[in-house]
Amino acid sequence: MRTRNLLRRGVGVFLNAKPNLPPISGSGLWTMPAQTLAATGGVAISGSGLWTMPAQTLAATGGVVPSGVGSLAVWLRADLGITYVQGAVTSAGTTPPAVTLTGTPVSSSTTLEIDITTLGARGVAIFQWKLNGVVQQTSQTTAATFVLGTTGITANFPTGTYATNNVYTSFVVVSSWVDQIGGHAFVQVTSASRPAYTTSDAAYNNCPSLSFVPALTNNLVSSSFAIPQPFTLVAVSKTTTTGANGIFGSVGTIACLFNETNTPYLYAGTSLGYGSTSNIVNAMVGVANGASSTIYVDSSTVGVVNGAAGAAGISGGMSVGDPDGIGLLTGSIAELMAFSGTLNVSQVSSVLSYLGTRYGTAWS
Repeated sequence: MRTRNLLRRGVGVFLNAKPNLPPISGSGLWTMPAQTLAATGGVAISGSGLWTMPAQTLAATGGVVPSGVGSLAVWLRADLGITYVQGAVTSAGTTPPAVTLTGTPVSSSTTLEIDITTLGARGVAIFQWKLNGVVQQTSQTTAATFVLGTTGITANFPTGTYATNNVYTSFVVVSSWVDQIGGHAFVQVTSASRPAYTTSDAAYNNCPSLSFVPALTNNLVSSSFAIPQPFTLVAVSKTTTTGANGIFGSVGTIACLFNETNTPYLYAGTSLGYGSTSNIVNAMVGVANGASSTIYVDSSTVGVVNGAAGAAGISGGMSVGDPDGIGLLTGSIAELMAFSGTLNVSQVSSVLSYLGTRYGTAWS
């Protein structure tokens, strides 16, 4: 779907909405019947009932651009803007020669495994290979190059001696994730540091997700841009360890959402946290506004803490999985948002309701 005209800063909401145009006040997101949407040039966010509109179109259709309210500046969802590649090969066994894979996977769900079944040098050693855990071919002879079926991937066997316990695995990873609002590309140029991609993740209602492992230094980083305070960050994520897990935030300053010791936090110089959430999927909304900041966890009314979160803004761009100075994420992410400005309780409830519908939860 085309997203070129998605909302940028300065876009507001309909203040005098017609009956079928209920606004999500101040958030830059609102709902509209599809035929009305097409007639006015808005752009739908697929499956969400939410959409965005350029400021000039908004004004032409009777909307009013308010000041001082949150505008959606960054939106990352794991089914949009993803560039995936086959990841680096992990080898195991007795002195395994360095098998490599080349090519572009034809599917985002491609986990490959090569098992040596007969000892010998290249040209003598025999192997089988699996796609997503299912054996595809057996009794194949190692060669300088071997095309792995219709996967789009070629295995490259170097000279050397292959042992029967040599196993090679590789899965699809994300090299770039492009935000659908500001067009910022979050990238990782180091193959081994790219997060893994899951096409259908049961933890997220069978929606896609990205997985992060600290030992691999998994993260994605944008080029430089800034969102000064006040700002609002949103994350749908899961952490699987109790250490400091950076989820989404600034590169140049410590301004982010993170989870530590089972507690979600908003941080912009001071930690503001709530609850106990390890190893479950959560929706976190952090409204950074100095001493009047708020963190919401899964609810706009129950999982809420108000207080000081510091005065730092977003600078130097943003990072997914490793905001500056917090710690690498162990876990997964399905969706992220950043707003310039604050969202009020009603707006937070609307965003959580959309996320709850998509990810099969009761968030609101």
